[in-house]
Amino acid sequence: MMMGLMKGDELADKRAFTNKARLEDGKWVVDMTPRRVDLKRMFSKVVLIFDPKTSLLVSMEMFQEDGGSTLIAIDKVETGGNYESEW
Repeated sequence: MMMGLMKGDELADKRAFTNKARLEDGKWVVDMTPRRVDLKRMFSKVVLIFDPKTSLLVSMEMFQEDGGSTLIAIDKVETGGNYESEW
């Protein structure tokens, strides 16, 4: 679920979330409100923030009905590198 949100897969699924996008402080902000019952049990809202220069996700905050939230911040992202694993 979280990986789908971070990769953007969930943004395209209109059955899962209602999405509202806006530009705020130079960042793209997407407010996602769950539509499915199973998602509503987990989240009241999910907010994704993207850097428009790179189109990369910089943070994801998941809000619970009880008022709590979980924030995942992403920084120091490198693209185009050699990521082969040595096992």
